[in-house]
Amino acid sequence: MALFGWTKASQREVSNDSWPFWLYSLLVVCVVAVYITVDLSGDTLHNGDIDDQLRGLFVRLLLSSSGWYDLSLPMVRGPEIYISPWSRLIDAPYATIAFALHYFFGQERSIDIAFKVWPPILGVIFSILIVSVLKRLYPSKADLPVKTLLGLLIVMPYAFWEFSPGRIDHHNLQIVLLLLVVYGISRFDMVGGATVGVGVSVSTAVGLETLPISALTLIALSCTWVFDVRGSRTMLGSTGIACLVMSPMLMLVLIPPAHYWTMSADAFSMPDIQALSGFGVKRSEDLTPWAKRRTDPFIDLLFRLSQAPFRPSAEGRNGAFREACSYHLGW
Repeated sequence: MALFGWTKASQREVSNDSWPFWLYSLLVVCVVAVYITVDLSGDTLHNGDIDDQLRGLFVRLLLSSSGWYDLSLPMVRGPEIYISPWSRLIDAPYATIAFALHYFFGQERSIDIAFKVWPPILGVIFSILIVSVLKRLYPSKADLPVKTLLGLLIVMPYAFWEFSPGRIDHHNLQIVLLLLVVYGISRFDMVGGATVGVGVSVSTAVGLETLPISALTLIALSCTWVFDVRGSRTMLGSTGIACLVMSPMLMLVLIPPAHYWTMSADAFSMPDIQALSGFGVKRSEDLTPWAKRRTDPFIDLLFRLSQAPFRPSAEGRNGAFREACSYHLGW
């Protein structure tokens, strides 16, 4: 079945011969569980590395005394204290689970439970996303028999081992986010576009190693609009809106106010925020009727603010922001 052109009519055509979504999801979860069990049978995790230990140290520092924005490692000096580029988005679920269990098990035991619980939860989400994508691409039983599904799963051990208990670095979440982007593309509608925008934005905030894939995804979606693929206008417009909304939200969550306009090596910072918000404004401006030619004052203000850091001003960057705001607000 073609990726584009999925309609309610075509959905009805295969509804009588479709495979059971939740039964297939349970099958995938069971296969993932088997692979994880094999991984745990050894002395060390197959995909485990030193980054898991360092991530554990970060979570412990967060729960002890360091603040949310404090990414320093006092024990690492060269000669200054080392500031990590890693994202707190990875630490948040572990710290939340450990904090919730602290009263019952104590800090160290609750942290250990969090490290063992959260990766398999991501594995379940990963399994459901796999089946969701396959449901979009191969909706009928004839398209995807059980033996074909098992054949797909049997060649994915390295991906599944990223969800073993104790594998707490950011790779498992990145896999889930990239699969979320694939799911959004498989939908190719307004919800799918928003899903792609959220996945690309959060993935960039988690780690910049996926930035080339995210960039190629946005370029490919733009090409569908260039070649007038059906639904591309809605798809790309909702992707842009999601990027426009998510980028400032992630900035507020992950970056301290004093560093909003700084560039950080290997970390989510202003260049990435500008790229995502600029794409979002431009796609919204070009592809959605309510923002066409920036006739809406709020959209025009967002556009001007997103361009302010790169617009020359006699008063510097702050002056550019004041000029952007004064256009509408009279500041």
